[in-house]
Amino acid sequence: LEVGLQPPATRWQLIEEEEWATSWKENWQPMEGGGLFLIYPAWLEPPTEMGDRFLLRLDPGMAFGTGDHPTTQLCLEGLATHYPNPIGKLADIGCGSGILGIGAWLLGASHIYGVDTDPLAVHAARLNRDLNRIPQDQFMIETGSIEQLLEWSCPPFDGICCNILAEVVNGLIPNFQRLCHPHTWAILSGILVSQSQSVMDQLDRHGWVVTDSWIQGEWCCLHARRNLP
Repeated sequence: LEVGLQPPATRWQLIEEEEWATSWKENWQPMEGGGLFLIYPAWLEPPTEMGDRFLLRLDPGMAFGTGDHPTTQLCLEGLATHYPNPIGKLADIGCGSGILGIGAWLLGASHIYGVDTDPLAVHAARLNRDLNRIPQDQFMIETGSIEQLLEWSCPPFDGICCNILAEVVNGLIPNFQRLCHPHTWAILSGILVSQSQSVMDQLDRHGWVVTDSWIQGEWCCLHARRNLP
């Protein structure tokens, strides 16, 4: 109006919730993950031939972790490096859809403890746990973070998975020692390559050594172990 122009014509309409909540499923297809997994949408009929891959069925809902994001792929790849050695007891901090915990169980983990601060993620992870027929007492899932893991009185863990964001990972690392025994390993992602040095420095300050790293595009995943004498 200030420049003498008429306001633009606008129109609006209400969109049913189902249109945006389910339309993305039409384009989400089965995919490989970590070299050992076939990630399969829950609403599709499972395949009859799997070859050497593990079938990981998934309905992420509104939670992070469909398997197509590079950080999830990198974490699955990191977990696969432990196979066929026993994974033991795993803590999945920021479990999202539960995809990493399910992957660990398929690889032989004895128990998985998943926590997430988002109740929607916790709900999705529980549904996916049941979808993959994992006993609840082998994959515990609750709202929370490290304090919830301690409340379960389940440490020490053999492994820790954390796929969140670099600044969150850095904030968690000082408390990892409360979850560990001398040989605990960690798979950490959600880290941009440009941020990886800050995470490695934080690990070094708190008694960890980075033993391997994987990169996909701009994202990085770090494998670390306790650095004890």
